[in-house]
Amino acid sequence: LTLATSSNGEYVEIPGSDVEIYGTPNAFSVGTAYPNPFNPSTNLSLELNMTAQISVKVFNVMGQLVDVVTEGQMTEGTHAIIWDASTVASGVYFINTEVGSSLSSQKVMLLK
Repeated sequence: LTLATSSNGEYVEIPGSDVEIYGTPNAFSVGTAYPNPFNPSTNLSLELNMTAQISVKVFNVMGQLVDVVTEGQMTEGTHAIIWDASTVASGVYFINTEVGSSLSSQKVMLLK
């Protein structure tokens, strides 16, 4: 059995094979932020199955960018990410994690 991948990361079936491949591989997973609610910092884990460009940003409920936690290229594996919110007000925030063109978002609550 031989499989190939296209430039967009989707697997394609090789003609003549008996295997059907659907969708794209799961390139990353983001663990649930903990603790949540939190004060003053919360942790997440990011697991990558390949090296990728990532961006972790925090937005308030009005959609305004509050903080850029990290940006750049990360290697495959598990990474611990900590958001220190000691300089922002109590409230609800959204942590958006982008890996390539995929987005994961989770709601967190800061209580001071």
